[in-house]
Amino acid sequence: MEQELELEREREREREQELEQELEREQEQEQELEREQELEQEREREQELEQELEQEREQEREQVMEQVRKMTSQSIIREVKKMKVNHPYQVGKPYFIRTITMIYTGKLEAVYDKELVISSAAWIADTGRFAQAVATGSFDEIEPYPDNVKVTIGRDAILDAMPVNWALPRVQK
Repeated sequence: MEQELELEREREREREQELEQELEREQEQEQELEREQELEQEREREQELEQELEQEREQEREQVMEQVRKMTSQSIIREVKKMKVNHPYQVGKPYFIRTITMIYTGKLEAVYDKELVISSAAWIADTGRFAQAVATGSFDEIEPYPDNVKVTIGRDAILDAMPVNWALPRVQK
C-alpha cells in the first residue's frame, strides 16, 4: 500500500510538473504574442509617421512651387514693365521717321528691340523745305505703301523720329 501511495504521489508530482511546464509554455506563448502585437503596433506607428512625413514633404514641395510660380510671374511682369518703358516711342501715334538714307511717315504699331513697325506708311522721297515739311506735313514727293501693309524699319538705321499732329500723307505726289 505504501508503494501504491508512493506511486500515486509520484504520478501527482509528474502531473504537477507537466501542468507547470504547460503553464510556462502558455506564458511564453502569451509573451511572444504580446511582443508580436507590440512589433505590429510599432510598424503601424512607423507607417503613420512616414505618411505624415511624406504629406509634409508634399506640402513643402507645393509651397516651393507656388513661390517659384509667383517669382516667375513677378519676374515676367517686371521684364514687361521694363520693356514698356525702355524706349521713348508712343505706340498708336503718327510719326515722322528719318533714317540714314530715307524718310518715312506712318502710324507706330509696335516697338521691338531692333525694329519699329508702322502702318499707313509712306516713303518721303523729297521733303522740300525741311522745317516747313515737318511742321505742316506738306512734302514735295510722296510714295505711299499700299493700304493694310505694315512696314518694318530697323532701329539701328534711325537718325531721329518725332510724333506728329498732322494727317499722314496717303496720296502719291
